[in-house]
Amino acid sequence: MPLQLRASTSHTHNKRGSQPSTIVIINDATTKGGSAISTTTCRLRQRVSFASIGIILVALASHISSSSPSSSSSTNLTVPQNQDDDAQPVFWLQGLPVQQQQQQQQQQQQTNNHTNIQWQCSCDDSFSKRTTSGGLVDATAFQPDAKLGSPEYLQTLSKQLGLNLTLANPNGYLNWHRPTPLQLFSGNLPHQVTGFDPVCNQPDVFQSHDAWFRDSLTSQDCRTPPRERALAFCLANLLPDFGQAQRVHESSPNNFGLSAALQRLFGKERYQASQFSPTIPCGQPIPHHGNEISINLEDQHCLEDESLDFVVSQDVLEHIYNANAAFAEISRTLRPGGFHIFTVPLTSKRTGTFTAARRVRAGGPTPTVELYAPPEVHGNPMANAGGSLLTHQWGYDIVAHIANATGGDMVPTYVINVESRALGIYDAEYREVLISRKKGVNPNLPNLWNRLDALVSSSSSKRRGGDGDGGRDSVCPSHNGMLQCTAEPAIQKESSAIS
Repeated sequence: MPLQLRASTSHTHNKRGSQPSTIVIINDATTKGGSAISTTTCRLRQRVSFASIGIILVALASHISSSSPSSSSSTNLTVPQNQDDDAQPVFWLQGLPVQQQQQQQQQQQQTNNHTNIQWQCSCDDSFSKRTTSGGLVDATAFQPDAKLGSPEYLQTLSKQLGLNLTLANPNGYLNWHRPTPLQLFSGNLPHQVTGFDPVCNQPDVFQSHDAWFRDSLTSQDCRTPPRERALAFCLANLLPDFGQAQRVHESSPNNFGLSAALQRLFGKERYQASQFSPTIPCGQPIPHHGNEISINLEDQHCLEDESLDFVVSQDVLEHIYNANAAFAEISRTLRPGGFHIFTVPLTSKRTGTFTAARRVRAGGPTPTVELYAPPEVHGNPMANAGGSLLTHQWGYDIVAHIANATGGDMVPTYVINVESRALGIYDAEYREVLISRKKGVNPNLPNLWNRLDALVSSSSSKRRGGDGDGGRDSVCPSHNGMLQCTAEPAIQKESSAIS
């Protein structure tokens, strides 16, 4: 069934919002409004073939969860073997249409012969505290060039973006500083490694000619950056029932990589892509953009209440002016038990969120925007948009923003950091994946959260002495609710004969 749009729209155009390109964000122990930050598991290890983590393998199948291993289904299952005493057997959903199962079994066998992976998640916030780690080195601190605040430069950039850019303080960016130094790969370039892309579900080569791996360490065939591969890993392994969703909305997708995989997976009837256009009314088609429609995340009045099972955005929310409105609208359009899964650059990890640009006048053909930081412009899928202005330098306090903006409806927010050379997710900044969960139960996805809940319960019960109550009131409290996941080729233990 296609995405539900409201029958009438009284607006002739959207408010000037952000130019999405991905999404956002992150977590903090100091959430307000009763927001709980969940993460998961101390010492749960699982072994599974690479093919089992491909996004395309996860949908269109009967539900099987880690909490109900006896569920019946026509879906193929791989039951990992325990690697140590802490390991727990987990069913891996390989959801494929019946007519494709035979072909997939052959591909699965070939992949199994290639290599297997073992993934582990634990309560850990060490990644949020690092200064440098692994192959990363701090880049030279960025100092804004004087021209970034000059009238001539702002006039040129204003014309490019279709905005009226002004300095919030005539004396410059007095209150701004980049709280987290940019970290770059310190090894030799070009850098190349062979691994497995969980988006396209195939072996691939990850290569970069640039030390900024977040954008440049892409897979040659699938064309995915590390953050997309991390998001794919989380969907396929932590939310294995996501493919049963009936209505999915992705904001500002690309036409390749993860966005293309989701579109193939759900088809036109269940997947709706949108872009922001200030001149096209909400819900109306965007010319020359396929099936994409115009939606401003700040004002999604053309979408029905509780009409979506989940929302995807990748590096979008750092370009939204009124982020609280966007969070509230996402919550409104989600069914109870639905979720928003997204990425965003967390550039204020060590301090708190900083507003880099504020819209002070939305009316008229040219909105006025005040700058509190040197203007930073990112790419935009809308070719004629001129780019997307950075509006927020998000910190881990974004979880509090989400909880407060939604009246506590979007809690908890899981913050997940994936580290995996096998999947090409390493030495890349700002790769955290966030999953905001709406309260309630989704009839389309009744068992969606079984695996994450099992991870959290396992972690908490072990920490509380195994009393069996799950410890739901105390999830990774000493680690700010953060979850560290690793995925690497499994090393088989050799059996020894007992004489």
